[in-house]
Amino acid sequence: MNIEVLYSPYEEALNTGLLLCEEHKILPESMWLAHIKRETKRKNLFVYRHAYTDKYVLAHWIFPPWEVDKPICLELDTMDKAPDRGGWIPTQEVKFRCKAIDPEQKIIEKQLREVNQAKREEREEQLGRRNEQVANLRRKGKHKEASILDHSKVHYSDEDSELKESLRNITKNKTITHG
Repeated sequence: MNIEVLYSPYEEALNTGLLLCEEHKILPESMWLAHIKRETKRKNLFVYRHAYTDKYVLAHWIFPPWEVDKPICLELDTMDKAPDRGGWIPTQEVKFRCKAIDPEQKIIEKQLREVNQAKREEREEQLGRRNEQVANLRRKGKHKEASILDHSKVHYSDEDSELKESLRNITKNKTITHG
């Protein structure tokens, strides 16, 4: 038996209660809404009055009525009065709500890619240093040590070489005796 699972954003939105129904009365475009559309550069905003709560809602079309039988919207904010009768939301607040996440998300994704690339390059450098050390050990005839280092999961790095160098500098003019 073959089972195919399909994801439908429309079906998902229908099941999450974003359906615009007879309780929602879409209002004609007001001067305030035209202003908000210009400021936010979003043409798919609209205002409706909710019959049950008697609130006015600024919303965004996800699936508009001219594309589907059952329109779906996302409520952005509510108002006690109609926006053209003094119930408007401040423009800056609406801009903040309508701010595209894409530029911010792209910046974050770019930073994550750069961090991952840096980690990848560091791992490749460490692997290169380890391979050089393995080759050096083999040239010296230390095949057992080379094999151990080659098959170890420990990454060879020069991080401890700074420590070794500082220890050498500290002990440079000191006489060390045993006994």
